[in-house]
Amino acid sequence: MGPKSITLEWSVDGHTITQTFDLSRPLTIGRKESNDIVLDGGNISRSHASIFIEDAKVQLLNMSESNPLIFHHQGKDHPITFDEYTALFIDSAFSVGNIQFSIKDISFEKMPEGIRELVVKCEVCGRAVPVSMIHCPYDGWSLAGGQTFLGVPGVN
Repeated sequence: MGPKSITLEWSVDGHTITQTFDLSRPLTIGRKESNDIVLDGGNISRSHASIFIEDAKVQLLNMSESNPLIFHHQGKDHPITFDEYTALFIDSAFSVGNIQFSIKDISFEKMPEGIRELVVKCEVCGRAVPVSMIHCPYDGWSLAGGQTFLGVPGVN
């Protein structure tokens, strides 16, 4: 079972906003009023970014031809240019213009009560992740060497 929602945190004019978004459809960010997150600023495009699910990962896409996104992960900044995308992880961050978004949580579809599913234990953080995932959504590490067992996703 894959990602279901993402919780983002960002600040605008000194006010911190924390909001959870359903990922059953792409989440859009930009200046245009039809976006899910509407931002103001000269270095923010009308349709700047999109967050969506692909290959059981939460992806960030730069939709702006003129303004890059910056992906912040493990102490490094990675520019994302037009039509490029990268996977997002819990505790990573990205910047749209001068506004930085932090990924506070990625939740997964739940199995019915009492039912376990096949999971892989991440060798770095120790959390159980659905076998459909290639990289751990908590730290971005490959799950290729992880132990497989019946369990509950997200549990250590």
